[in-house]
Amino acid sequence: PCPGQRSPTPISVPELFRLATTALEAGHPARAEEWFGQILGSAVDPVVMGTAHYHRAVVRHSHLHLYHAALQDFSQAVKRRPFWGLAYHHRGDLLQYVLAEGEGSVRPVDAWVLQGREEEVDRQFDRLATLRLALKDYDRAIEFGKKDAAVYVSRGDALRKLDRLDDALSDFDDAVKADPTSELASTRQSALLELVEMSKSSQMEAALLQVRNTPIKVPRRKPSRHKQIPASP
Repeated sequence: PCPGQRSPTPISVPELFRLATTALEAGHPARAEEWFGQILGSAVDPVVMGTAHYHRAVVRHSHLHLYHAALQDFSQAVKRRPFWGLAYHHRGDLLQYVLAEGEGSVRPVDAWVLQGREEEVDRQFDRLATLRLALKDYDRAIEFGKKDAAVYVSRGDALRKLDRLDDALSDFDDAVKADPTSELASTRQSALLELVEMSKSSQMEAALLQVRNTPIKVPRRKPSRHKQIPASP
């Protein structure tokens, strides 16, 4: 069947999930999006709805590039499944790697959107504010049990962009501990470690250069108030 077609018997939710997955695997993301929409139109269980919102968000983000629609779906997913670390992680990635970079024709991100509000946003785009929102999502993802290398790399990237280099390095270290085989985690760790060392070296050189270029002030000796005693003949 195709999405929107009337079926002689109602399609069960598990079957709708199967149809959506099959459509996506066959290279039809728009059709998968419609199947997930049918699930949301028929399901009442919050876990099922949260799961459908999450999967539709992934389709909209990764395949259809409907970034703000994906953001709203991720927000609905965590609203219905508030302790699902995976959804927080992926919403954080959408905020950090896409919306904070201004990629695509997107509206500015606003807290109202994250709360599921549908109003248009006309505030000035704020990259740092968006990165801070992503950071909060990564904190929640880790708090709710998602402690794999991927989430530590994501949070480390956000911390690095916010110039919190020591915290970022700590996250990259945790990523390597979580998965020593992760090439991405080890690359991030070594690159930032080199950057931190270079920064410290540059700061030390700048301090030494300032010391070298600072003239040394020699205090002038005040004339003595005592009369000199003539030497004996």
